[in-house]
Amino acid sequence: MRPDIPYYANPDHTHCMQACLRMGYEYFTPEKKWLWEELDLLTGHKPELTTWTMKSYIETERLGYDVVIYDPLDYVQFAAAPKEYIEEKFSPAYAEETFKMSDMDQADFVASQLD
Repeated sequence: MRPDIPYYANPDHTHCMQACLRMGYEYFTPEKKWLWEELDLLTGHKPELTTWTMKSYIETERLGYDVVIYDPLDYVQFAAAPKEYIEEKFSPAYAEETFKMSDMDQADFVASQLD
């Protein structure tokens, strides 16, 4: 049997994290309809920038969900030296684009808060 998960498309090129969260949240709590603005606040989204996943882990736990993280990033190493870590894990070009398109101040802070 296939679960009936609501589908929400990414409304622009910067809300893929929020679209995924919205689908999951509304599947598990169908009585609550999430607005993009609520999800932006929850995830720390900033206009025209992509969103790091780390804040959503913390906020999803605060909402009462059990969170298990399957992520290729080592957040301890990332928090210690974000740019160098991304350059080594992926490439200098990927790191440059990532840092240009995301809120690195938030990413640095939130990564340091993860257990």
